[in-house]
Amino acid sequence: MDFDRAVVIAAAEYAMRHPASTLPEWFKECVTMNGSQTKENQWRITYNLSPIFELGPNQHWEDMSGRRVLVEIDQKTMKSKFFIHWHGAPPIEFFTLVISKIDESVEVMLDNDISHIDAATLDRLVAKYIA
Repeated sequence: MDFDRAVVIAAAEYAMRHPASTLPEWFKECVTMNGSQTKENQWRITYNLSPIFELGPNQHWEDMSGRRVLVEIDQKTMKSKFFIHWHGAPPIEFFTLVISKIDESVEVMLDNDISHIDAATLDRLVAKYIA
């Protein structure tokens, strides 16, 4: 099983436990997913909360090869600068599972409900982790 298949399985498992109707309005903007292989021949998939990133006046997001990239336009030269990585508050892990590469069985390791968190609460959570 490849990583793309593991992502699909993880998303289905999350959706089964947390239907789209229960997700906060900021979900797509503030949730990131990452994955890695384990020594036990599994994929470990983690969903994280990141703060709402306030863009500067000359900044916008662009999709590049399936990845969201921050773009800033220099107002003097009108050239674009691309930021592949930027520093912000550390992400807060809220859903983690492992998926067997052999039989696609799933074991949920962490499942915190985020449906009750509004944008202001998210900002406070992130501020607490920065301090």
